[in-house]
Amino acid sequence: MDPRQFGPGPRGVTQVAPAERAAGRRPRNRKLLAPVATWRHILLGKARRRLSIMSRLPRRVRPLEFKEMALTLDDLTVSIRHLDRATLLRDWRWLIGPTKQPVLVTAVGNVFVRDTQDDTIHILDAGPGTLQQVAACLDEFRKRLREREFVTEHFVPVIVVRMREREQFLQPGQLYGFKKAPPLGGEYSADNLEPTDIDVHFALLGQIHQRSRKTPEEAAIDYLEIIT
Repeated sequence: MDPRQFGPGPRGVTQVAPAERAAGRRPRNRKLLAPVATWRHILLGKARRRLSIMSRLPRRVRPLEFKEMALTLDDLTVSIRHLDRATLLRDWRWLIGPTKQPVLVTAVGNVFVRDTQDDTIHILDAGPGTLQQVAACLDEFRKRLREREFVTEHFVPVIVVRMREREQFLQPGQLYGFKKAPPLGGEYSADNLEPTDIDVHFALLGQIHQRSRKTPEEAAIDYLEIIT
């Protein structure tokens, strides 16, 4: 896949290395990689090169200048004050265990959790259904929120900008959720996103991922509980 391209590219396209072109050699068969499996594997290309760090520090993170839009951490996250933190991720306990609690939810539907036993910070990437440690403690996590690469990778500001350009704005209690979940064949694309209730997003994806990892015998007697 062309690293400057957003989203999955055409399959079966042969790429020719510059050295091979110059030497006139027959190119090796280098096919594009399979479609991306998570937001964090998407490189922003030209849009990323327009991302710059500004000098001032409003609140917890430097604003990111994207096209004509300056984004702060408030733009890239959503509030969960109205929700019960103890139950928000109940459908993910099979993956994250009982000691991790949400501390920050991104606008693109991922959540940072803190382990109450050892203070480590992890990101639950709801699309592919993965859990990854990103900081050894809360103080280190705050420092990482000031790093451009960290914010670009985990908060995916290009998606927030694209959704706003389409006038898809979030209301309180919403994030950008998938129209069709990735485990069911949905793409990591702005076209596959829409404003979604926060609790519905995490409940539905947690149940889908849990069911997809069960044996056929277990899945046959299971069912999805969709919040209405």
